[in-house]
Amino acid sequence: MRSFKITLLITGFLFFFFAVSCKKSTPKLIDFKYGYFPIDTGHYVIYDADSITYNNFYNPTRIDTVSFQIKEVITTVFLDNTGTPTYRIQGYRRSTPNNPWVVYYTWYSNRYTSTAQKTEEPLKYIKLLFPPALGVTWFGNSYIDCVDTNAFLAGWNYYYENIDVPLTLTSTSGTLSSDSTLTVLQDSTNSLQAYTYSVEKYAKNVGLVYKQLTVLADDSSTLRPPSVPWPQRANNGFIYTLSAVSYNK
Repeated sequence: MRSFKITLLITGFLFFFFAVSCKKSTPKLIDFKYGYFPIDTGHYVIYDADSITYNNFYNPTRIDTVSFQIKEVITTVFLDNTGTPTYRIQGYRRSTPNNPWVVYYTWYSNRYTSTAQKTEEPLKYIKLLFPPALGVTWFGNSYIDCVDTNAFLAGWNYYYENIDVPLTLTSTSGTLSSDSTLTVLQDSTNSLQAYTYSVEKYAKNVGLVYKQLTVLADDSSTLRPPSVPWPQRANNGFIYTLSAVSYNK
């Protein structure tokens, strides 16, 4: 009887050992969160867009504001000259929701194992890193020759401000909510003469849902004091915002 009990104990120990060993050897799957950058053909997002431009050719500075809508549609996929699947994005524009869509631009995107890239002709950006992680930084404009009109893009160090957080956007045409979004702060530079701020927000299974690009300068002969906030002291530059209002699931 004692021998039988010892045999049972040994059998139980071996079963537990192999069960634990098998459990430890099971690899943990990594969620790369590719849903933040959809590549399905036919997928589209509609945005409310606002563009504010500051023109110091006039005295006083002329400020023009234009509001319109943008629609981005992933239309086709093809292999580029390196054999990489490339997704064609057709952009449309209309003045109001009551106007017909008019072709506005053609852009391209690629989703690799570790990056999401988008070519906004002629500029190519590294928009996201996979899997997203706080504390990770990258030079999202590294493909761009940052000279002349693109000089303001130099040295941008992207990083994730937050990941998998809920967000509600409200704009002129409506409200859009998502329970999982991430925010990429692309640049935030402030000096007496210039201010640059660029941020993008992405929603899971939607893609880009919000963008703000602010590039302002004070080119006046007498600089306004720092107590005057941007954009009140700007006399040159622009503010461009996109806010998603609808998409197809």
